[in-house]
Amino acid sequence: MRSLILGMAGCLLAAPLLAAEAPPLVVGFDKAELLSLSAPARRVILGNPAIADVTVEQPTLLAVFGKIPGETSLIVLGEGNKVLLNRAMVVSAPSERRVTVHTSAEASRDYSCLSERCLVAPVPSAQGAGGSPAGAVAAAVK
Repeated sequence: MRSLILGMAGCLLAAPLLAAEAPPLVVGFDKAELLSLSAPARRVILGNPAIADVTVEQPTLLAVFGKIPGETSLIVLGEGNKVLLNRAMVVSAPSERRVTVHTSAEASRDYSCLSERCLVAPVPSAQGAGGSPAGAVAAAVK
């Protein structure tokens, strides 16, 4: 009985370690990140393609692009639908070198100040290419 209790206690202590998730992949708005995989990707599933985009540059190399600030998920399947990657993804709002000018209570304009001049910054849209919020998308890799 004592060994059973010790065994159960060991399982309870190990459970948080097994359940620990990888930290989210953070990509900046209008930025790109490269992501290396341990094996060739066969299928890429993106929770919300309005927030981010992914391209397969090589079978084991993905490029992730931040489209609008928000959260989504990225799943990559390999041979035999083995899960190679299953991570939350956060597209962070622009903050560095960014200025917002409020012209009235309702109106404001964002500027990106990357050089000696500030330029009007693009305003992210939550709409997909077809004008409506986009849903999950999966792409097979050939």
